[in-house]
Amino acid sequence: MSVLVARPRITTSPSALFNRRERLQADYKWLIEQKKILSQNPKTLNKFVAVKDKKVMFVERDIERLVNAIIASGENPNMFAIDFISQHSACYLL
Repeated sequence: MSVLVARPRITTSPSALFNRRERLQADYKWLIEQKKILSQNPKTLNKFVAVKDKKVMFVERDIERLVNAIIASGENPNMFAIDFISQHSACYLL
């Protein structure tokens, strides 16, 4: 049996999407620049942080709790720069 699902229409203009992307990119840049300072703060050390408009908005030990806190506030998690703050540098294996 086939089911027809209506897709919502995308009403966001390309310029709004570009501006949103630029703001998110600026937040990630700010987060990278502030990582050393954030790693010295006991409130953010060894925790996930969510940054929006160059401000730390949410801090949680667990990524799932962080995302749930963002959603509970009525915000979209995709609009935040999210990273784990640690005193150790990351090592990625490919």
